[in-house]
Amino acid sequence: MPVRARAKPPGEFMRDHMVAAGGMDYPQSMYKAYKEHLKSMGLEDGCSRASWSRYIWLANRIGLIKFDHAEAPAYWNAIADGVEVPANYVRESRPQAPSPRHYYRILDQNDPRWI
Repeated sequence: MPVRARAKPPGEFMRDHMVAAGGMDYPQSMYKAYKEHLKSMGLEDGCSRASWSRYIWLANRIGLIKFDHAEAPAYWNAIADGVEVPANYVRESRPQAPSPRHYYRILDQNDPRWI
């Protein structure tokens, strides 16, 4: 029996998840939800992060989803995490800032290309 015979295929799950999330979400959130869906169906491994990125790229390329916006990158704030920062602490330069979340919007949930 194929790995996904008991679970939704990635495209169908992506569509249903984005509709349930209000029509917009970011890829990592969708990927984590899909992994949880697979685990709930008794499947340990059925999708890698690289293959999920490919599904996002493909859905964007064929016009099922569209890039909506990106969050501003957030930097670590020790005070919010409950760590006391020394008085002479200077935040080090971060030439490689963290990548912001990129939100995608579903264009048509009834498009027959969703599989």
